[in-house]
This record gives sequence, C-alpha cells and structure tokens, in this order.
Amino acid sequence: MPRRAGRRAGGARRLSAKRLSELEARVAEQIERLETKQAEYREWFRKQEEARRKAEDNVSAILARMRPEAAAAQLAAMEEASASVLLQRMSARNASAVLNEMPPAKAARLAAAMTPAPVGAQGATQP
Repeated sequence: MPRRAGRRAGGARRLSAKRLSELEARVAEQIERLETKQAEYREWFRKQEEARRKAEDNVSAILARMRPEAAAAQLAAMEEASASVLLQRMSARNASAVLNEMPPAKAARLAAAMTPAPVGAQGATQP
C-alpha cells in the first residue's frame, strides 16, 4: 500500500513539473511578445518626438522671420508653454524683440517659463 501512494505522488510530481514547464514556456513567450511591443512603442515615440522637434524648429524659424509685433501677436495667442518653447528656439536677439512687443505681464510669464526654477523652489518665483 505505501508503494502505491509513493507512485501516485511521483506521478503527481511529474505532472506538476510538466505543467510548470508549460506555464514557464507560456510566460517566456508572453514576455517576448511584450518586449517586442515595447520596442515598437519606443520607436514610434522616438519618431513622434523627432517630428515634434522639427515642427517646433520650423515654426520658430517662421516666427523669427516675421516682424516682431506680428510674431508677438501670434505667440501671445498661443498656450504659454508652447510659446516659451518656440521663443527658446529663437536667437536671443529675435526673442527679445518679440517679447518687447508683448504686454509686460505676458512677456514676464513667458520669460519665467523659459528659465528653470531655482533648486528647491517649487512653484516659487524669483524676486
């Protein structure tokens, strides 16, 4: 009788070892699929980022060639984070001419958005 119990236990161990091996193979397969998908998403993101940078460069170049008052009007109508990025891509000479044509409060906000906050100053403005 104890022999039979031993055989059953051995058979159960082989069965669970086989099942475990199958599950490990499925997990490895799924990991491989996910890693492939992750690489695809990273490549897509890289291309999107590159396209965004090119578009920003083009718009910034267009604004730099405009009269400062016209460029100021365009940037003033934009969302401030985007406007500050475009101003940063312009030469200092062009950006200062454009900021000079804006209402002082708007120019100050854009200039503040273009400068990094001091270390440890969360949301604080410089005096």
